[in-house]
This record gives sequence, C-alpha cells and structure tokens, in this order.
Amino acid sequence: MTRREHDRDDFDVYSGSGGENYEKLELLKALRLSQTRAREAERKAASLVKERDCVAKALLHESFQLFVYRQWVRLLEFQVLKAQTQRQQQEKKLCCGCGRSKEAKDHSEEEEALCDGSRESWICVALTFCMGIVGLGLAFGCCYFL
Repeated sequence: MTRREHDRDDFDVYSGSGGENYEKLELLKALRLSQTRAREAERKAASLVKERDCVAKALLHESFQLFVYRQWVRLLEFQVLKAQTQRQQQEKKLCCGCGRSKEAKDHSEEEEALCDGSRESWICVALTFCMGIVGLGLAFGCCYFL
C-alpha cells in the first residue's frame, strides 16, 4: 500500500473495526458542527457590522441636524441682539419719548455710530456663516473616515 492509500484508509469510515468507525464518525460530526457554528458566527458578525453602520449613519445624521439647528439658533440670537440695539438707538434719538429728535449734531454722530454698528454686524454674520460651512465640511469629512 502506498502512503496515499494508507491516508485515505485512515479517513474511510466504512472500513476497519466498529470502535474506530464510531470514533471517526464522532470526529466528523464534531467537525461538521464546528463548521456550522463558525458559519453562523460569521453571519451574526456580518449582521452586527451592518447594524453598527446603520446606527453610525443615523447618529451622524442626527448630529448634522443638531449642528444646523444650533447654527440657526445662533443666527436668530444675533438677529434679536441686532434688533434690540437698533431699538435702543432709536430710543436714544427721541427726547424723553415725546417724539422730538435731538439736535442735528447728535443725529449725525448717531448715524455714524449706526453705520459702524451695521458694519460690525455684517462681519459677525459673515463669520457665523463661514463657521457653519467649516463645521459642515468637518462633519462630512468625519463621515468619510468612519
């Protein structure tokens, strides 16, 4: 007998004595069961990876929405602050609430201050807008790395 035939005979379940056959059958059953369990574990792992990816995408989507809402609230707060300062400046123009304006000199000085204030407000709006764009770019960049 050659070595190959001898190796084949070692795994031949139907030849040999009864005790050897039983051991070989048990070994093959255990091997099949182990492979089945490994396949099931691989399927479960794949489903868990899919679930993790779905949760990560949902969390990222929610964080994007939260970021947008925060930027929107900041913009609204800024608009409220601007409206309050404009109202206060208009109240300063009026003398004691009687509806008469102060001297022309005071009026021209306040117009200059108002122009300076509007320039600052535009700078703040532009800065807020740019920070929003940068934040969204950062969030999208993080999305690709996850």
